[in-house]
Amino acid sequence: MGVLAIVAIIIGLVAIQAGTSSKKAVADLDARLSNELMGVQQTETELRDLRSQMATKLSDLYAQVTALREEVKKLSAPPPPPAKEAGGKEKQGEQAPAGPGTYHTIQAGDTFGRLAKQYGTTIAEIEKLNPGVSPSRLKIGQKVRVK
Repeated sequence: MGVLAIVAIIIGLVAIQAGTSSKKAVADLDARLSNELMGVQQTETELRDLRSQMATKLSDLYAQVTALREEVKKLSAPPPPPAKEAGGKEKQGEQAPAGPGTYHTIQAGDTFGRLAKQYGTTIAEIEKLNPGVSPSRLKIGQKVRVK
């Protein structure tokens, strides 16, 4: 029994050593997997936060676009007719010119200076042809006499 017993003892020791090495390798793998899992969980948390922030920003953007659409709609609407006084006459400052001549319908950016240049006349002449019309209160759609 001498040689066989020694061989069996040696094989047993090798197996014990291999088992100990395997346990250490398994423990190392378990630690690495735990670290990876924590990293994945952290990434999931960051993605949830980003998704929430993006939803908030999109909601804010939608509200801004809606407000801008309403503003464009208001600016695109035709101007209301001139206000009338009790006797049916137009209020001073919004008085429509009367009589024969050349008329211009006010558009965005129009001024008496621009109209004078466009129609080959002077600001003073346009003011004279449009008594009661304030050059600083021109309204889109308003008609003014230019000649």
